[in-house]
Amino acid sequence: MRNISSSSSTDAIENLVVIALACTGGYADAASFLLAGSFTGHVTGNVILAAISLGTGKYGELGIHLLAIGLFLFATGAGVLLSRAFANKAAALMRALCIEMTLVAFAMLCTLEHISRTSIPLIACLCLALGLQNGVFSKSLGVSVHATYLTGNATRLLTSILQKEPSDDQMRSERNTAIRLLWLTSISFTAGAVLAGFAVHLFEGRALWLLELILLLTTLAAWNAEANAPRLREA
Repeated sequence: MRNISSSSSTDAIENLVVIALACTGGYADAASFLLAGSFTGHVTGNVILAAISLGTGKYGELGIHLLAIGLFLFATGAGVLLSRAFANKAAALMRALCIEMTLVAFAMLCTLEHISRTSIPLIACLCLALGLQNGVFSKSLGVSVHATYLTGNATRLLTSILQKEPSDDQMRSERNTAIRLLWLTSISFTAGAVLAGFAVHLFEGRALWLLELILLLTTLAAWNAEANAPRLREA
């Protein structure tokens, strides 16, 4: 997603979307690990878990982690295609979030013991949801940023902070924007993970209701962005 306009109000809307998406990513990833023992928002963690399962002979767990990796990558590809189908990136994001809310609703049903006695449907729904989000959303205000994992954002943040301050005013402004967005994303992702820890501890599977609420608010923010930025274009 690129800069919606030069006005501070539209920048604030996009910042809000970034914060909400990152919080969603951290919350869903932490909740899925606590509820089902697998990550759903990135590949690295599940590769490690799959390798451990293979090395320790836990082949059932290995299959689950490989399934999570495959579904996340599949949904990421679908998200990229969805993003390309819309000139207005806020429109693509809003539609992806609607699908994501539906998937999270199915995931909530999967936490009910009388409906599902295995963690596979829960993991599948959340992997598809976060993969779709990862594919649709990869840039904000001209800055490459992801909302479902932290490593890349943290690396770019550290690199931006440590690089020599540009003498050109425009480049300095772009650097400051990148630092601000990457800080927001990193803090929001972490806060979402912490919130999920408390919520799952207190409410177990019902903690996904809070994730659904965060997604609803994010969808409303994306709708606002679409309504106020009809010419939003991909970078």
